[in-house]
Amino acid sequence: MKTRSTFSDFCSCFLCIAILASEAYSSNQMPTSSFRSSLLRELPYFESTPRCEHVDPYGVYSNAVAFLDLEGEMFGRLGNNLITIENMVLESIASNCLVLLPTRIIGLPFYAPSCNAFNATQNYSIRKKKCLHKPAEHFYFAKYASTGKLMSDLRHTHGTILESLLKRYLSINETHAYGMACPREPLFSIHIRSGDTTQGSYEKDSGQYRPAEVHQDYAPYPTSFYAQVLRKALELENTRLFVFCEDYSSPSCSTLSNIAVSVPRIELRIGMPLEEDLRMLACSKDVAISPGTFFKAIIVGSKHIYTFEHYSHLQHVKQKKKIRSSARCSIKWSFFRDVMRSGVRLTKYFISDESEANEFERATKQWKNNDYQRHLIRKDYPMKSTICLQ
Repeated sequence: MKTRSTFSDFCSCFLCIAILASEAYSSNQMPTSSFRSSLLRELPYFESTPRCEHVDPYGVYSNAVAFLDLEGEMFGRLGNNLITIENMVLESIASNCLVLLPTRIIGLPFYAPSCNAFNATQNYSIRKKKCLHKPAEHFYFAKYASTGKLMSDLRHTHGTILESLLKRYLSINETHAYGMACPREPLFSIHIRSGDTTQGSYEKDSGQYRPAEVHQDYAPYPTSFYAQVLRKALELENTRLFVFCEDYSSPSCSTLSNIAVSVPRIELRIGMPLEEDLRMLACSKDVAISPGTFFKAIIVGSKHIYTFEHYSHLQHVKQKKKIRSSARCSIKWSFFRDVMRSGVRLTKYFISDESEANEFERATKQWKNNDYQRHLIRKDYPMKSTICLQ
């Protein structure tokens, strides 16, 4: 028993399985049910595992354990990848399976996880048919786990273990984000989405704007939102201020870059390497975000963020005649639940004039990136804000 206890302490993640299975294989014995049971006893529960070791799940012991993993490659951008990974973990908890996370994450070519195999459940199954082997799209779009439980409910119930697992998988702690050290001074970051939502060009002769093909569901936030956040940031002392843009195609990026010319404190980052931008965003104390799933990469990869600055569209408000702060703090997205779980304060900004807010919502709801819509993005709106979580 003493040897077994020492061995169990020595094992981390699936290293113990590899060693035991190799011994069985070398003696030309296929894993029996009793052998599989011994593997389960040797495998420590995730919360008590001191470290992880990456091993090949399709090696000699593949008949001894059941994994939930991906079929094929990941899809979409970084935020899509992280939502897929989150749902894989939640599915593994719901179905009592081990989970094998991807070793390659789109948008993080610089990062290779030191461990990608995890046990997130105390009583996992050895029945392979119960553990899913599905394409990334299945996990990304899944609203329900295979057991019938809502993913949102699983995220709420198992938020602590999910957050701990992801931070280990992505090498996140108090001093590092995505495996890289954070600056010591406080950071305030403004992220403005551009590129796939705002690209286009002007015809030289007619001066007419020709938008490129864009994502119709991701209308940019008004520039006035970013200007209001910028005003707040400039009031903070001893804080570095960053503005991140993929390119200059966004009307908001163009406006803030002009402001940065006369305000030296603003550090403008246009088209810089993603790994550097992501590290600075995840290391920030305050972050203003853009529409889309990229926020997932920021909040998942951070133990530093204190406040999220966010713009509120009118569809989050049920009242027709009066805009109420309580309505604007309605928890609609899984994003807001993530914020609550992480203990991050959420400040939501909105256009205070109801008629202008209605026109902005009506005209940009289906985003085409046309000249009129871009005019509305640049327009100076009266803005108010409310703190939702603290």
